[in-house]
Amino acid sequence: MKLREITAPDGKRITFRLLPFPPEAQGIGGGTVATAAGYLIAINSNRPRRDQRRALGHELAHIWKRHFDRPEEPIEQIEREANRNAARYYRRYVLRQI
Repeated sequence: MKLREITAPDGKRITFRLLPFPPEAQGIGGGTVATAAGYLIAINSNRPRRDQRRALGHELAHIWKRHFDRPEEPIEQIEREANRNAARYYRRYVLRQI
């Protein structure tokens, strides 16, 4: 999967990394770290490509839905929303609409 850097709605830079996650984290597709400077999305390179694409869409949904600005919401609700929107944000990313 070829990744490119993009800018989030809040103007911060989003950086992507394909990384092999450790054996105990093989069930995890990806994760995002938010900092004052921007966002770092790590995608588990040990997972199948389909899972990598889904994880990228899921992490992009977290950013576009501003989940990092809503810490009071239950994590289950935030994860469901990111799962529901993963395909949409991956497609927008691929089509360069975000």
